[in-house]
Amino acid sequence: MESKDISSLSRCFKIVSAGFGLGVFYALFIVGGPILSLKIPAPVLTFFWTVVKALLGVGLLCLYQPTKDIKIAAAGILLVSSAVFSLFPLHNFLTLAVEALAITSLSLVLFDLNKLFPGLKLSVPAGLLFLGVIFSILNNPMMQSLAGFAWLFGFVVAAGRINILSRLKLNTKA
Repeated sequence: MESKDISSLSRCFKIVSAGFGLGVFYALFIVGGPILSLKIPAPVLTFFWTVVKALLGVGLLCLYQPTKDIKIAAAGILLVSSAVFSLFPLHNFLTLAVEALAITSLSLVLFDLNKLFPGLKLSVPAGLLFLGVIFSILNNPMMQSLAGFAWLFGFVVAAGRINILSRLKLNTKA
């Protein structure tokens, strides 16, 4: 990889880290809202979640440019399309299916990044995000709460560890 590609990787990791950081607040709203009796309107939460998914999708598409990894591009496209479906749902099942695929593909990208940077242990947030998807599919209030906590901890850990990648200075000598 050229040094230009490496500097763009840092910029892309910053975008992804910002998406995970906003995801922390979304998960806090989901988990803490009922506990603190916060009355956050559903359209506000939907819009916020749309911004989170769009930011993560754009960040992954940015990562695709220097890496040319098709899995990263697919995850980015799924996240952006999920963000669009959140604002303009075509069919409830289709919207939920695309969202589940998008978050699952995001966790798979984190597993792939874990192979490239094993010291960061990105498999932990990847597993938590995937577990959150599984819990959210089950139509039970307790499982929905567990999904919120899984996403909260997954987003917190991923934001911190991806932020480390954004500050990393890679050696460009061949």
